Amino acid sequence: MANHLLIAGTGRAGTSLLVRYLNALGLTTHITRSNGQTHLIEDANAGLEDLILHGGENLPYVVKSPWLYQFIDEVLKRADITIDGVIIPIRNLAEAASSRIILELQRLHHTQEWMADEARTWDHWGETPGGAVYALDPVDQARLLAVGFHHLVERLTRAGIPIYLVAFPRFTQDPEYLFSTLRGCLPASANLSSIQALHHSLIEPEKVRVESEIAVQTLPRLPAATSDDFPSLEQLDNIALRREIKKVRLLHAAAMDKGNQDRSALEQKSREQDQIILRLQGELSAIRSSTSWRMTQPLRHVVQRVRNQRP
Repeated sequence: MANHLLIAGTGRAGTSLLVRYLNALGLTTHITRSNGQTHLIEDANAGLEDLILHGGENLPYVVKSPWLYQFIDEVLKRADITIDGVIIPIRNLAEAASSRIILELQRLHHTQEWMADEARTWDHWGETPGGAVYALDPVDQARLLAVGFHHLVERLTRAGIPIYLVAFPRFTQDPEYLFSTLRGCLPASANLSSIQALHHSLIEPEKVRVESEIAVQTLPRLPAATSDDFPSLEQLDNIALRREIKKVRLLHAAAMDKGNQDRSALEQKSREQDQIILRLQGELSAIRSSTSWRMTQPLRHVVQRVRNQRP
């Protein structure tokens, strides 16, 4: 029987950070199984996921899947899987939904450049030719996330599975809170003094950004889940475009920096070659002014005449 600690929930709430946190504490995770050769999607700070029903014997102890609500019933029916607990980070629903829509809009602008010439960004989109059309609406997205979240928690509660609810972004700012909340599923060797240093080494505050980005759009903090409290598509589109502009600026700065480094390297190589030429010229001048060079001059003339007479 395989025992697992699962990480689930709405996503966009620090789940990948929790995988890194548990991995650093010595639990087997996606990172362990891949020998550190993991791929995180930079725009989304996302990845490190596994499908518990399809991983076989190679599954790590810690399994992260924001899709768990889709197949939790099948997992609970499996006699060969024991769930030791499920960690569910909780984020303001409007922020979680907005984060997903912003990423979708970023991809839309990145792959469909013509959208910039439209009067407004489309509020419906689809990826598959002839396939489903979906709304780029944070309220619709929040409804899907909320229903999935409730289904997951209800099924786990009914089955008596321990649930560890952690508040995001609070757990990124308070190592003692995170440690005390997860204490029941952490290794016995974990202690608060070692956790604090680890916590600070893993946290990247600039990646906890949606709330501050929404604040730039002159919106109040999102306190509830009513449609009036959600940002509009235009406001989220502005955030997506700002992120794309920042990416372009960073790429431009990196290209300029590489160009400056290349020029510096060429200039350094040119200086080194000039120094070599000067050194060789000095050595040649010293040879030509030496006594042995003057004494062997007649012999060199004879050798040169013989060479010239060869057919």
